[in-house]
Amino acid sequence: MTSNWRGLVTAAAWAIAALSTTPFTSAQASGYAVRDLGTLGTGGLTLPYAINDQGWVTGVSYVGDQRQAFLWRPGAGMQSLGTLGFGHPESAGLDINNRGQVVGWSRPAESWFDTNGVVWSPGQPARDMGSVSVVAINDRGEMVGSHRVSADGTVSALPEGFRAGAINNHGHVAGTMITEQGQHVFTLEGGTLRELPALSDPFEWALAEAMNDHGLVVGASAQGGDTHAVLWRQGALVDLGDFGGGAFMSRAYGVNNGGYIVGFGTADGVGLGEQRAALWTPDLEMRDINDMLQPGSGWTLTSAMGINAHRQVIALGYNSVGEYRAVLLTPMPEPSTIGFLAAGMMLGLWLKGRRYGPPVRGAAIAA
Repeated sequence: MTSNWRGLVTAAAWAIAALSTTPFTSAQASGYAVRDLGTLGTGGLTLPYAINDQGWVTGVSYVGDQRQAFLWRPGAGMQSLGTLGFGHPESAGLDINNRGQVVGWSRPAESWFDTNGVVWSPGQPARDMGSVSVVAINDRGEMVGSHRVSADGTVSALPEGFRAGAINNHGHVAGTMITEQGQHVFTLEGGTLRELPALSDPFEWALAEAMNDHGLVVGASAQGGDTHAVLWRQGALVDLGDFGGGAFMSRAYGVNNGGYIVGFGTADGVGLGEQRAALWTPDLEMRDINDMLQPGSGWTLTSAMGINAHRQVIALGYNSVGEYRAVLLTPMPEPSTIGFLAAGMMLGLWLKGRRYGPPVRGAAIAA
């Protein structure tokens, strides 16, 4: 064996030894770091509604008793998106795409129920959509809500009675419609409506919350007075279950293209205080996200609202002093990843040393 190969094997052995002796807890191995997104006001409630793959978040932050749409970006923090101007005291951001476009609503002061659809695009004034509501937007800039809006702004009607709730990057839409059996979920692909099943109930009820690019739809459906988180996969209904806390209540709010689903479930009985933010893995294992937080985080998370391609999660919860806030959860590196990085650094240092050799004693150090 040459000296080069002996050195290479030695460096690899060092890396393996470092990996085997580095302590990792289970929370570090598969957990989340928590970041408080803050508020627009002082001590107000913040609700997160959507996250894109850059980790940008939109939602609602209360300033006094008024709701304000916000955009939170890493390095820039939380900024108000404003409203449609004078006479519009409130607004909300409901969805965001990877181009940074946000859709939502702005409410005129003279009405508590009627709102104007709004599109906020980076570097452009807010676009007033009037009575056309927009609740979801894909990366091509196509929007849905009460109508369908193409990327060039053309507004077209949806099938009568159909209310859209999600759109994926193929332009496929998921939403709801009232039928003789109750409120059911439908998908709309290429102009064709497809009805999806609901859980059995005297008055069947189901709601679509999100849809990924592979056609997975998540939301909720009623059964016997309970609300179950559900997944529709290839047209079939999957009951996602609950934590089993005595009162069945769960709901799914988001799904990414990797098949990870987020929402909430009930634990230890009835009530908001017993809600727990939930993550379903692609094999549909249900996990309490609170068990995945860094030890001593001080947070109790009641609901997870969205998940992006990098498995960053936006959630709602309360901290150690009881403040309800929106938080961003970022996955911590897996031990194997850290180990390989350490191995790479050690090998890199060894190879650099082999290339340049040891420093000449007494040589000047270049500035």
